[in-house]
Amino acid sequence: KEVLKNRIRDLCLKEGWTCNKKTQNNLVEFCWIRIEEDEKNLFKCTQSFLFQSFARFKAIYPCEDWNTIKHAADRKGELRSGLEPTADAEDAQFPLNRESETDDTATTMANNKKRKHPSLACDECLCKGGVHISTYGANNPNEDRHAFRVGVQLSKNSVGHFFAVIDGHGGDTCAEYARQELIQRVINKLHAHSTAIDTFCETLTSSDSDVKHEELDDLEQNHLEQNIILTHLKEAFHDLDDEWFDKIGPNNGVMNDKQNCPEKNGQWSVGCCVFLAMILQTEIHLNQYNKSSGGNSRFLFTAHCGDVRACLLDRSKPAIRLTEDHTASNKKEASYVRNLSCDRCPIRKGKDGTDTLKVAGCLVPTRAIGDAFLKRSQFSFDPFKRKCPYITCHPDVSMKTIDSENHTYLIIATDGIWENVSEDAVNEWVNMNSKKQVGSSNSPTLSQAGRIIAETLNVVCKLQGMKPNFVHAVPKGRQRRNIHDDMTVVVVDLQREIC
Repeated sequence: KEVLKNRIRDLCLKEGWTCNKKTQNNLVEFCWIRIEEDEKNLFKCTQSFLFQSFARFKAIYPCEDWNTIKHAADRKGELRSGLEPTADAEDAQFPLNRESETDDTATTMANNKKRKHPSLACDECLCKGGVHISTYGANNPNEDRHAFRVGVQLSKNSVGHFFAVIDGHGGDTCAEYARQELIQRVINKLHAHSTAIDTFCETLTSSDSDVKHEELDDLEQNHLEQNIILTHLKEAFHDLDDEWFDKIGPNNGVMNDKQNCPEKNGQWSVGCCVFLAMILQTEIHLNQYNKSSGGNSRFLFTAHCGDVRACLLDRSKPAIRLTEDHTASNKKEASYVRNLSCDRCPIRKGKDGTDTLKVAGCLVPTRAIGDAFLKRSQFSFDPFKRKCPYITCHPDVSMKTIDSENHTYLIIATDGIWENVSEDAVNEWVNMNSKKQVGSSNSPTLSQAGRIIAETLNVVCKLQGMKPNFVHAVPKGRQRRNIHDDMTVVVVDLQREIC
């Protein structure tokens, strides 16, 4: 380690980098983690290796020396593509360069080496009655939210279980509002039509038990407009959006000053993507929880807007994806935005220097709750004001029969998971975790949701060339957000009674 420290010091002097002692110590820790990860690096601890390590370190901890190091690394051809920080990251201050602050990152790294698995750092982990929930934040505060209500009596012969995963953007206020209001709003609407729900359930459960689930699903999909439950799900999304606009309106004192750009902290540019699932248990299922019961007794209703994704795991086939991402890169959604907006080019690249297509160059989702500045002119500003609306909150809805014999888990997760892994990978992890025996106290067994986050973090660390311990040591906020997004996972075990 002393040899490594001396080489880093000599290289800093040779290249003319101004690097204080605290920063040097953390550079040493970062390089040492890379050496521990692959001992071959110990024999390759050359100038080239150090250039590469410095470039990765600066991508996470930007400081005033970044331009110098970037230039030097480019000369050596060692800067990995994709690791260069965004313009926002360049403006961030590296805390360890401030002499007034304590140097606790190296200590945190050392303490985190005791962790056996990255998911032990989850901000929240819940496992209760067949429901597994885990979150792992990157932003400060975390912009993801989740909510669930189980065992809600909707009518005389039916009970509903509700699960919502919410991915906020531009702040967490809209996501928090959706967490508090959405499920209760749906329940109120369904309670008002309990008799119609019983009639609807009788129609579904009276189907011949010999009919295949796939055929019944096709039959149900052809009658979505007549489905009273899905109609109420749609109405709940629109009502929530309208009431959010009332909440942030100029007459109620929420907005203290006029917002004039999406980047400015304000409620007009806050929004969230939402996925809501309802599992409806009918009288057949309530009388006796029996996997081999003859009738179709459980049904899955979903509504979503944005890029929160869900899938259904099946014993007999690959994971069944339940959603389609509502993003600007989706050709169908892009066409929808072009027809809705008065903007000549509503889908374009943003100003962040990436190739990611965005609505009006500033928002990836094409459907969301909130984002008032892209929906209503009274909440908007130039250059968007005269071209609204760009986006909508209208959700896609679906209904599916739950096959008690083959359907094992319902997985709902934010894009912090899905932008790094596939549904098939999640399916494999969940199946492996189901078979895993309870470990010792030194290696605690993870919940299904915790396992998904843990494995996703491993994938992220592999892509970034880091160890999980180093990621845990990165402070939440802009620095960690440069590595990964907020992660929230809800897993519902369909083989157990939900309670």
